Amino acid sequence: MNVNLSEEEAVYLLGILEREMADTKSEIHHSDSFTYKDDLKKQIRFIQDLINKMGVPRAAAG
Repeated sequence: MNVNLSEEEAVYLLGILEREMADTKSEIHHSDSFTYKDDLKKQIRFIQDLINKMGVPRAAAG
């Protein structure tokens, strides 16, 4: 599946993904459950893979 986004849309989506990653990292830090932390780490990898596939330079997001 291919999705064509404008640069503005891609930058906006990148911001959402980066905020989600930051929130998930915070949740990992505050969790005591190893199993839950492992699931959250998988989510981090998934989000990072999405960001990498988007190919939007981080400088464009700022």
